Amino acid sequence: MINPTLEQSERRPPTGELVADYDLTREIGYYQLVWRRLLRHRVAVVAGCIILLLGLACYVGPLLLPARWDEPDLFNRYLAPSFTHVMGTDDLGRDLFKRILEGGQVSLAVGVLAMLVTIVLGGLIGALAGYFGRRLDNAMMRFTDSVLAIPQIFVLILIIASFGQRGHTPGVIIFAIGVTSWPYTARIIRSVVLSIREKEFIEAARASGSGNLKILVKHVLPNALGPIMVAATLTIGFAIILESALSFLGYGLGPPIASWGGMLFNANAFIYSAPYAPYAALFPGLMILLAVLCVNFVGDGLRDAFDPRSFER
Repeated sequence: MINPTLEQSERRPPTGELVADYDLTREIGYYQLVWRRLLRHRVAVVAGCIILLLGLACYVGPLLLPARWDEPDLFNRYLAPSFTHVMGTDDLGRDLFKRILEGGQVSLAVGVLAMLVTIVLGGLIGALAGYFGRRLDNAMMRFTDSVLAIPQIFVLILIIASFGQRGHTPGVIIFAIGVTSWPYTARIIRSVVLSIREKEFIEAARASGSGNLKILVKHVLPNALGPIMVAATLTIGFAIILESALSFLGYGLGPPIASWGGMLFNANAFIYSAPYAPYAALFPGLMILLAVLCVNFVGDGLRDAFDPRSFER
C-alpha cells in the first residue's frame, strides 16, 4: 500500500521552483485564463456574489412581500426596526425594507444603463482618437479636456433642469449621467488603443487588405476588452453615487419613484423630528455603500485578472 503522505510529498515541486496556475498539458485560451485568475480573487468573487444576491432580492423580493406594506399608514410613521418591520417605517408609515428593495431596482438599473451609455460614447470617441491619431486625436482630446474642465454636477443639474418636470424621470437621469461621464472612459480606451495599433498583428491585418472598420471591430476592440470591462464596472458604482447625489440635492428621481438617493433626501427633512427617523437615512446609505464597494471590488478583480503582468509564468 502506498503511503499517501509520501505520495503527496513526491508530487510536491522542489522548494523555490515556480508552479504554473494552469495545466501545461493542454492549451488554455486567454479568456479562460482570465476567468481562472478572477476566481482566485476571493474578494472579487464574494463581492460579485453579493451584487447578484442584492439584485435578485431587489427585483424578486417586492413581489413576495405583502402589497399593504407599501401603503401609507400615518399612525405608524418612523417606527423602530422590529419583527413586523425589519428596518422600520418611513415618513408615511410604509415599510422601509420593501421601499429599499424597490429603490434598489431603480438605483441599480440607473447604474447599469448609465454605464452602457458611458461605455458606448467613451469607447467610440476613445477608439477613434487612438486608432486614427493626428488631427482627429488632437481635436477629440481637446474636446474631452474641455468637457472635463466643467464641474460635472453643474452640467447634470443644467441638463435635468432643462427638461422641466420630465427631468425627474429615469430616462433623463440615465442620459444625463451617461453624456457627462464618458471623458474618463474615453481617455482610458484611447491610451489602450494607441498601444494596440502599433502591434504586429495590426500591421499584418493592414497588409492583408483589411479596412479600418474591420480592424477596429475584429482586432482592436477585442484586445481592449479588459480595460473596457474594468472601466464599465467602476462606472456602475460612480453612476449610483451620482444618482444618489442628485436625489439628495433634489434633482433626482421624483415621487412616487423610489431610489436609495431619494430615500436619503426624504429622510433628511425629518431626521430630527422623530426619535427613530435616522433609521430612514441609515439603511439606504448602507445599501449605497454596500453596492458601490462590491462593484469596485469586482472592478479591482477584473483589473488584476486582465493585467498580463499579473500572470505567473
